[in-house]
Amino acid sequence: MAEDETRYELKTVRAIRGTEAMTAAKWEKDGWEAVSQSPGMLQTQMTFRRPKPKTPWRLLVALGAAVLIGLIVLAIGNGTARSTAPIVAATAAPTATPRSFAQPIATTTAPTPTPLVAVPNVVGASYQDASASLAALGLRVEANRSITPEEAATTSVTAQSHSGEVAPGTKVRLTVADPAPAPAPAAPAEDASSGSTGGGSGAGGSVYYANCKEAKAAGAAPLYVGDPGYRSKLDGDGDGIACEK
Repeated sequence: MAEDETRYELKTVRAIRGTEAMTAAKWEKDGWEAVSQSPGMLQTQMTFRRPKPKTPWRLLVALGAAVLIGLIVLAIGNGTARSTAPIVAATAAPTATPRSFAQPIATTTAPTPTPLVAVPNVVGASYQDASASLAALGLRVEANRSITPEEAATTSVTAQSHSGEVAPGTKVRLTVADPAPAPAPAAPAEDASSGSTGGGSGAGGSVYYANCKEAKAAGAAPLYVGDPGYRSKLDGDGDGIACEK
């Protein structure tokens, strides 16, 4: 009997562009042979094959022939027994003739394995680009914290939970750095016209008038720039003369 034609089982794998050689080497170690490649924008679809185990047809034929010969022998034996048996009364119950049936041999087909996805290394990329690359491969993306759309374009990924090959739909957790703290509010600028003692510029002493009423009561009004007690806050129109009215 001629040998059966070799049959193959196929496997499809998706790989990131640039990693086709590494992916092919891995599957060839397991006995798979690269058949074709279909490059895309972000990934390449690779097809592999390997021979299926041959069905033992010779063994099945031999078993079938043995069963058939057994049925023939059994039928001949039953016919001889009936021809030599004594004639019994018509009321006697007929004897059931044993029958033998060949049991079909069940065959199973190996299930087609689910194609795996090679997870790219996205550490160092922005969260926006990293999540887009993983989503294009059919993977789910999760961040370690809440990220605004503005942060996604500028925040870099510092770690990822998976690498190598995983099943489609696997959740990949991306770790990003915490946002920089907001800058502390600037201290209010000190009034340039105020001295260390609270007097106006050019005061040259520790004279201080809380308002023009005090300056007038002290007989110092009006106050000119450089006079003791002059302050810009007392000079409402900024003409260099305070408490002139």
